[in-house]
Formats: sequence, C-alpha cells, structure tokens
Amino acid sequence: MTAPSSGEALRVWALTSSREGDNAQVFAVAEAMGVPYEVRRFQNRSGAIALNLVFGPRAARSRVEMLDSILPPWPDLIIAAGTQSEPILAMIRAASDGSLVRQIFLGRPWMNPDCYDLVVTTPQYQVPPAANVMELDLPMHRVTREAIAREAERWEPRIALLPHPRIAVLLGGSINRYTLDARAAQRIAVEVGARAGSMLVCNSYRTPPAAMQALTESVAVPAFIHDWHNPDGAENPYLAFLGLADEIVVTGDSISMLAEASTTEKPVYIFDLGEGRYGMRPGGSRPILCHTST
Repeated sequence: MTAPSSGEALRVWALTSSREGDNAQVFAVAEAMGVPYEVRRFQNRSGAIALNLVFGPRAARSRVEMLDSILPPWPDLIIAAGTQSEPILAMIRAASDGSLVRQIFLGRPWMNPDCYDLVVTTPQYQVPPAANVMELDLPMHRVTREAIAREAERWEPRIALLPHPRIAVLLGGSINRYTLDARAAQRIAVEVGARAGSMLVCNSYRTPPAAMQALTESVAVPAFIHDWHNPDGAENPYLAFLGLADEIVVTGDSISMLAEASTTEKPVYIFDLGEGRYGMRPGGSRPILCHTST
C-alpha cells in the first residue's frame, strides 16, 4: 500500500486512554497536522501494563477493553502514547496484513522502537538514538498562553482575597521509586507553605486520595484546593491557576505538567518526591525545590 494520493483524504486515528497526560500529547500531534482525525478510545483492565512489560503486548491484549471500534478499514496513520497502547498497536500491525498503517508512538516504547515509524520521546526515557527516533526537550501539549489568560480572567474574582505570593501546586502521582504518599504530601504542604502567602492546589487523576487528604489537612496558609476526584462536578481551575500564580510547583513525576507550566514563563519548580539515594538529583541530594525556569 502507498500513501494516499493528493485526491484522497488522509485518515488519522488518535488513540486515547484514561491517561490525560498521554492524551494531551496525542491530541497535540493530531491537531498540529491540520487534518481531520478520529478518536479511538480504550482502557486497560487490571494487570494489563504489568503483563505488557513482562510478557509483551500479545499477552496484555486480553486485558485491553476497546471503548470505540478498532476494526478495519484501517487508517493511514495512528498516533498513540504510553506503553498501555502498545498491545493495540501490535494487534493492528498483525491484523492489517501488510497494509501500510503508519504508527507514531509518543514516550518510551517497551517494544523495539523499530516497530514504529516514528518515536517521539524526551530525555528521561533514554531511548537509543535512531533514524526513526525524535527526542524533544519537553513533551508536546495543548496549553497556550491565550487559554491560560482566558481562564485566569474568569477565575480571578474567586481567588481575589488570597494573599501573594500565590504558589500553584500541581500534583501528579507515584512513578517508579518516587512515591506521592501521605508523607510526601505533608512535606509539600509544609515546605511550599513556608514560602507562600497562599496556595492554589490542583491534583490529577493519578493523585492517590490518601495523599490528597494528607496535603489538605496539612496546609496552614490560605488556599484554594481543587480535587480532581471530587464528584460534585466542580470546574477544573488548572489553567487558571497557571495564570494566577506567582510561582508554580510541580511534583517531579509529571513532565507533562512541567512542560505546560513552563508555557507561562513564570518561575517553575520541581518538587522532589525522592529522598536519600532515591532523590531526583545526582548523588541523591534532595533540595526542597529544584528551580527549572524563569
């Protein structure tokens, strides 16, 4: 199969899951292409990623639930992110029976990178250089200064009484050796609170409820705290907090939120979840906050 001729529309699938950081990268690439695209959603059942890492995508395939139809006719291009998508990508490669279905993978593949037409990655993943590997300093995202300014204007009256300096705290979750547990959450509340006049706290779907509760109970300065898991349907102030904060602190597990925060050109700091030899700086030293940009 050859690429579509000039008279044929390019068919693009954006493969998405419950991981909002991965989805943001997928949509950023799809939208940058400037052509219509179709969203195909899936979710992993318990144990899917572990099976994928240990035994490969074929073993993990039974633990993947398709939320949208992923059947022929196959598209010309699929954009996907994260190892949780690899069983589906492997299935399509096998099922397409020689058809030319291009695949762009974002992040760190556990499959051989040669399986993909293009791997777009960032330095922390240490993907070996290759002709089909593109390494960016930070992951792609959809956050713009214009969107931040619009949301900041809408939300400013709601936090007008909170004193400066306002420090936004953006919470991710646990990753590898770095754990966002109740103890780490208490450290965030105390150490950031010591610098802040007030705090603007926003978590994510990966933030453990126990950690969020511990942080909430430990904050000793005026604060606006948004819990992503709260079922009351409250608006998410994430973009507004980026615009209204004087400084931004992001837990070190989330390079996606760090990239989005850096869009503001404000002081952005990494909160080091590691301690001792597991600290995020060489040699295991652990400053309270690691400054990343101004």
